Amino acid sequence: MYIFAGGGSGGHLYPGISVAQFLSEKQPNADIVFLCTNRQIDKKILSSHPWRQVAQPITPVPKNPMLIPKFLLNWYTSCRLTAELCKENQDRIVVCGLGGFASGAALKTARSLNIPTAMLNPDAVPGKANKFCQKYADHIYTQWEETTESFGRNAGKCMVTGCPVRQGYWRNVGELSPESLYTKELLVFGGSLGGHNVNVSVVNAISYLHSRSPHILEDWKIIHISGEKDFEMVKNSYAKLPLKTEVMSYCENMDTELKRASLVVCRAGASTLAELTSIGVGSILLPYPYHKDRHQQKNAEILSNKSAAVIVEDTTDNVKTASWLVDAMKDCLNMHTCYEMAIAAKNIGRSHAAESIATELAVMFK
Repeated sequence: MYIFAGGGSGGHLYPGISVAQFLSEKQPNADIVFLCTNRQIDKKILSSHPWRQVAQPITPVPKNPMLIPKFLLNWYTSCRLTAELCKENQDRIVVCGLGGFASGAALKTARSLNIPTAMLNPDAVPGKANKFCQKYADHIYTQWEETTESFGRNAGKCMVTGCPVRQGYWRNVGELSPESLYTKELLVFGGSLGGHNVNVSVVNAISYLHSRSPHILEDWKIIHISGEKDFEMVKNSYAKLPLKTEVMSYCENMDTELKRASLVVCRAGASTLAELTSIGVGSILLPYPYHKDRHQQKNAEILSNKSAAVIVEDTTDNVKTASWLVDAMKDCLNMHTCYEMAIAAKNIGRSHAAESIATELAVMFK
């Protein structure tokens, strides 16, 4: 049995799905279980896949001390769920944490039962949950070489594999040419949970560009994946502009949209960057500003330092952020820049991460 523990967002689930897909192909009879969270996004993402799902009540550590008792109750319940799963076939189990708060109870419980464990850490710097979990993992799979030193005395557990991407999120460098890349499609998204600041700032920037520098957007089409909460707002905003636009609340075929895009505007989540680099597409990145460790900023800097992306700070002031976005779009919405950024992105991609990790897990399974 392969247990993938984690969830709460697409950024945690999609890498696990990628590895599970590869394992299912190579071991058709493998028993694969996703020990996920009870958030709706987990159900939505995993519903199209055949693997068993077990929802944990686990939640992030609360800031309010009054909520600690409830957190501990959920933690111990999640530990018990993991133990019950492991007892189904204790001699033939591997537990792989997908990072974040939803992997902690499973990894700790598996270690106490002497079950082989592994952990994915696709972000440039490990977050609090992964720093806690590192002592319970036998192996840690990282996306970037720069990450290894962040694990200190556990650095020896690290293997730089890249971040797994789903099937379809890849193309050969031979498919990249200035002409084929310059489709004049701008793809915008904020992540599986949406991204309000991204949505508002981009709409403001597009409106400004159209009013002041309309030639820059000439013949461009904007594909904007808004999330459910901002769908009507984004759609109504674009309806006021004589531009080619398509607004979606959610997209099932992101690989297709990414391959069509000349340029992407998005957050800097680790799995998103893995997809951008595996496919080879340039981006304007707005790192999520509310994480205390600013790990998305560190993710973005790896691409920016390789000329694969431009960083625009999400100042949380949407007007100010929009003005910086305007400058970035003026620089990037041309054939030469789109091509150069795409090639730079492709050059740092690790397209075989899912295969590498699946192979490692299979060895542990034996």
